[in-house]
Amino acid sequence: MKLFALTTEINGSSRMSDFVRDCFVCLFCPGVGGLEGLNENELTAALTEAGQSQNGGKQYEAESGQNEMRLAGIKTFVMDMEDGDYILIGNGEEVYWGDLGDYYYVEQADQPDDGSCHRRGVTWLKGMPHQEIPDVFKLLLDQAKPVAKYGEEISHAQMEFWLSPTPRQTVNGTGADVDEESIGMALDILKQAMQHGDAERRERAAAAILNYAAARSNQINR
Repeated sequence: MKLFALTTEINGSSRMSDFVRDCFVCLFCPGVGGLEGLNENELTAALTEAGQSQNGGKQYEAESGQNEMRLAGIKTFVMDMEDGDYILIGNGEEVYWGDLGDYYYVEQADQPDDGSCHRRGVTWLKGMPHQEIPDVFKLLLDQAKPVAKYGEEISHAQMEFWLSPTPRQTVNGTGADVDEESIGMALDILKQAMQHGDAERRERAAAAILNYAAARSNQINR
């Protein structure tokens, strides 16, 4: 399955509690109508037409990259996500992992002061403190502006593995058994993150790799 991370900030306010309580996620993109069943060209046309209407005849233009990210985000939300894929949301304190459902449109929420009209149902599978999730998932959540996609497909068993105490215990050098393939995958992602344009993300990725190397060294020297 594919794994995505999604922002919980909708129109300047956190909708985390709504997402968890009502079992859905959404992206803020009012004024375009329902997008179900559209192909990429039709979706682009609908977003452009809405942008012309909302901006006094001006098409969506990438202002500091914000509109470009918005367009890419809604396309990912509507077209790339599928029923059965996985989603992560967080607010810096809590993180929830869920199983995504189909896209649906809520007309009454298609208002500028709401904008939660483009939705997907979610079956929430697990919640946990933010500090307890692996660094690779913290980075993915950091990149969700508004949505980010994990680089490889991931199984339910892998998600359970990464979101259980076992991988964290192993990284801390307590002797839990982690397969080399999973370790290699995590290190590859962290190495990619070290090339990111954001200095803080580069530092977090570098710190995670150094922590792993130190723990590995300690195990060897015992």
